[in-house]
Amino acid sequence: MRSQFWVRAAFLSLSAARHSRAVPTIRPPEYQAPPRTTYTDLGWLCAALTGPATFLALWIYCAVTYGFLLGFFLGWIPALILALLVAVATIFLWPLAAVPLLYLIYKVFGTHPHFLTYIAVLIAICAIAIVWWWHMVRNNSLP
Repeated sequence: MRSQFWVRAAFLSLSAARHSRAVPTIRPPEYQAPPRTTYTDLGWLCAALTGPATFLALWIYCAVTYGFLLGFFLGWIPALILALLVAVATIFLWPLAAVPLLYLIYKVFGTHPHFLTYIAVLIAICAIAIVWWWHMVRNNSLP
């Protein structure tokens, strides 16, 4: 009985070793996109706004603070680095940026309610353009 145990244990260890070896291949694993979520989609939208705004603000700051030659010609490097950091952080921390923005909108529309009309017209124009574009793509009739 003891010899059967050792034979079975040896067989299992050889079997496990044979199956645990990875088969070498030159093909890379197939890329699968991460699942989309509304949270990160809104974060990407906010990052598309905050990244360029941060870059321009920092580049202008460097040009004003350090002069035209040093600030304008080399200021884009730290501006780009910090803008990328802000954009990446905004993807996941966009609610922190949305709260002050919503407060600012509330204060502006409290004093200037006619801005709501302009925003409604802009949204209507965008909606009409999106529906037209979707219709053209669906019917494959783009020029």
